[in-house]
Amino acid sequence: MLYSTIAIIVFPIGIPAGMIMSLYMLGVPNIAKQKIDAACVHSMIVLYKDRTAMSQRLASLIGETGQNTVSP
Repeated sequence: MLYSTIAIIVFPIGIPAGMIMSLYMLGVPNIAKQKIDAACVHSMIVLYKDRTAMSQRLASLIGETGQNTVSP
């Protein structure tokens, strides 16, 4: 009876606390932050490539792009 009473009190607190502690010990929050940072950098690179390509197409439609496309 005493064991079951203690288990009923400890279980709802102990299991979540143990899971949180193990996640922090394994470094899961840092891994998640690194993934978010990498995804942000990747999206900025893709956006830069898209805007650069679009600017070059627009410049070639308007006129001189400033790039020598003919090899000497």
